[in-house]
Amino acid sequence: MAKSPNRFTGLRNSLTALLIALWAPWLAQAKAPTEDEVVFELNQILFDAAGAARKAGLLGEAEIVSLQRNVDELQQRLRELKGGIPRPYLDSFAFDTQALRRALAKPEGNDLPAVWRAIGEDIDLKLAFVRSSAGITGNVSPVVTVSISTYKGEEEIRGAYFVQCNPRLVADEDPAFYNSPRPAPVDQLRFLPGQYVCFLVSKRVRVSSQPVSVGLSEGREEQIRLPVP
Repeated sequence: MAKSPNRFTGLRNSLTALLIALWAPWLAQAKAPTEDEVVFELNQILFDAAGAARKAGLLGEAEIVSLQRNVDELQQRLRELKGGIPRPYLDSFAFDTQALRRALAKPEGNDLPAVWRAIGEDIDLKLAFVRSSAGITGNVSPVVTVSISTYKGEEEIRGAYFVQCNPRLVADEDPAFYNSPRPAPVDQLRFLPGQYVCFLVSKRVRVSSQPVSVGLSEGREEQIRLPVP
């Protein structure tokens, strides 16, 4: 006959589960790459991609130098914050690194110009926002508080669609980076300035998409109107 579980075994298992729960956030943070690692990897891949683009004649010199200078300035400005570059910006830099690596890995580098320009447009928005009076204020992370509503023509559609948004370079990611907690209209969503694709979701299915730019205004709050199909 099988023995009943020892009560000390049960207690040990409970303590183990508690320790895992307590340490899990720290372990997740410990595995995240450091600021210096993320910045080095992005700058290195920018250097490599620029060399490949020059050699193959894929990009003009002005385009190459503009992105490199803007990335450098954005990194320097964000380092002025207490605690250094905020983690969401480091994650964004990591996406840029991954996109450039994928582009360089493809034959002939055919995707490199499009990826380089997409990163450039995104960095331009981030840098313009950080430079503005709404950007770095004291030690507040430069983010935009976004409100999203859905419209069919001039009529607001309420309570029909959830909203998902991804950075444009990783538009098809699922689960999405930004998810509305309830059907639109929604507010108080905190976005980095940059280029996105937003989806309307009905019954867990993405039914339409719309490119969105965040950070174009001079304030820390923006409203986005998404057309309903």
